[in-house]
Amino acid sequence: MHSLFFIIAAALLTFNSPNPGSSVAKEKILENPYYAGGTFCLYDFDAVSEQTPAPKGYEPVYISHYGRHGARYLEDNEYIDAVMKVMRRGHSSHALTPYGEHLYSRLEDFMKVQAANIGNLSTIGVGQHRRIAENTFETYPEVFKGKVVAISTPYDRCVQSMESFCTGLLQKNPKLEITMDSGPQYCDYLNPHLSMGPNWKGVSPHKSIFYRVDEWGQFTLPTLISHEVPCRKIIERIFKEYQFVREWDDPHQFLFYLYHAVVNVCDIPEKFDFSDVFTPEELYGLWRSYNFYMYNTYGPGRYQDVEILEHIVYKADEDLARNEPFARLRFGHDTIVMSILWMLNADHMGEKPSDALHIEDYFQSYRITMASTIILAFYKNKTGDILVKCTLNGQELELSDLTAVSGPYYRWSDLRKYCIDFLEKHKLSSAPVRN
Repeated sequence: MHSLFFIIAAALLTFNSPNPGSSVAKEKILENPYYAGGTFCLYDFDAVSEQTPAPKGYEPVYISHYGRHGARYLEDNEYIDAVMKVMRRGHSSHALTPYGEHLYSRLEDFMKVQAANIGNLSTIGVGQHRRIAENTFETYPEVFKGKVVAISTPYDRCVQSMESFCTGLLQKNPKLEITMDSGPQYCDYLNPHLSMGPNWKGVSPHKSIFYRVDEWGQFTLPTLISHEVPCRKIIERIFKEYQFVREWDDPHQFLFYLYHAVVNVCDIPEKFDFSDVFTPEELYGLWRSYNFYMYNTYGPGRYQDVEILEHIVYKADEDLARNEPFARLRFGHDTIVMSILWMLNADHMGEKPSDALHIEDYFQSYRITMASTIILAFYKNKTGDILVKCTLNGQELELSDLTAVSGPYYRWSDLRKYCIDFLEKHKLSSAPVRN
């Protein structure tokens, strides 16, 4: 894996303890700054936990899945274009420091690679989903004796992720019957934030969100960056005068876009090294700002994505009624992975932090990796009683508002009631579940 940052061989911290807290995230990132990449981090196969055996007499019969697309190039040119606009002016005006000139040269090469591949799934992303599929098959072999239905949003990187996953399953069982489909008709629940969906909600979380005040009335993203990051110090490493950037851009936005662009290098096979751009302490501050940005844009108080929860619940009813092994796979985007976890209050992620500076007590964006995968695995005994276990990236989750039967296993009837109650409280439309 080609990391943005120097790789430090360190055991991953356990995620499934409630409320990990700011000190854990800070320690993790300072120990290995790679994790400052947030949602650009890669699915960590070494961190997959040993699965707790199901209670005696229960066997897996059904999987309900949601997976983010695999590692990709930058999804659009917005961030790198904004950075290069200022850097090019600095270069032509002789306003860059010697280090700034060196960074400018590397960014030009980086941009050429990105511009040729905007939004594309990388070869790393293809391999991720194939390997996740193989691991899933090996964990739940009983389920993959039946049929598999897979759907994705129409983005190529999602379709290709679905195809890679299903290829991985077929390598384990060539006789497996798999149906795949994609299209805008699935966007209402796979990702209602996509403008191509039939009922697009009109959410455009970029420049308008950049200046949104958080729900506590404390910060916008620029004011939090100013609070967390020594902006002038960083900019003066790159430019001879801080004022030069202020004349052309918001310095906080420039740094955020620079950070956002360069953390992508771990997701692509081309080798670039930007480990010298920020110190570990600066990266921690930028990660806190990015964590704030993701929460402030898509946080659990907004409940914009209840349709995916509805789809999970009612399709589970339909699929379990088959009384045969079955797997339902969905491929989409990071925002919906976050929404599912928030709505289920998995590992306390849905709880409201005390203020903006404590968001990371409950939400750490480096958990929402490229190819991040939620699996609800259903187990049934001979009497028809059904238990369910939820995992994120192969790590068992606590469903914080429910009482477990044993370890990470919960009664499906309890989780279903929780979801139905949640839907009744937060449902945004009465449109029926489709497809």
